[in-house]
Amino acid sequence: MRTLTLSRVAVLSILFLLSSLIGSAGSFDNYLKTSDLEKATGLKGVKSIAKGSAAGAGGDLNFTTADGTLIVMIQVVGKSNYAGYKKMFFKADMKGLGDQAMEGATVPKQPSNLVAFTKGTECVALMAFGDAASGGSKFMLTIAQLTELAKIIASRMK
Repeated sequence: MRTLTLSRVAVLSILFLLSSLIGSAGSFDNYLKTSDLEKATGLKGVKSIAKGSAAGAGGDLNFTTADGTLIVMIQVVGKSNYAGYKKMFFKADMKGLGDQAMEGATVPKQPSNLVAFTKGTECVALMAFGDAASGGSKFMLTIAQLTELAKIIASRMK
């Protein structure tokens, strides 16, 4: 009887977790599509993958190449988080993107690979991943490409 109860608790916990993930999944899908990424970068066969489905895919939106190499992770958080991005990664302020914007580097002493901006009550951060062909010394996207993608996202935000 006790095993059955524990099994039920485990099953209910899993169902609750899945329903919460399903409920929140897709809430930012309209912000950026694979076709937007392909058009802005020239890459073909871009795929969108779920948060946590691959190592490094920690964003609300995650995009890979056809072979599964991570290209960019996009996080959407509350506006107050912008200060943390700026404190940790700041390299330069940016103009013409949202209410405030910056570029930064997630790896010290490396080129910029992050664009973060606020619009309304949200902060959006786009982070490009390292290009495996360069041994990680170059990023999959340039700041110009990240900025273009950020502008697409900003245009679709409420």
